[in-house]
Amino acid sequence: PPGIVFEPQMGSRSFAKHLAQAATAEQSVSICYSYGLGYDLDTIDDLNSYQHMEPGLLQRLFKQSERF
Repeated sequence: PPGIVFEPQMGSRSFAKHLAQAATAEQSVSICYSYGLGYDLDTIDDLNSYQHMEPGLLQRLFKQSERF
């Protein structure tokens, strides 16, 4: 959300780190269970594997990152 500093967390226990970060910022959390959203993208190999399941993913991510 605008005005909320939220740092990406990678690697082991990244979900728990995200929850802790939200708690520290006193932000509520909503958890959405989805096969696609639940795929852990921490490494280049993860991205390459997921790219085969979701064609065009990398292009969409890079396009989104250009806005920031």
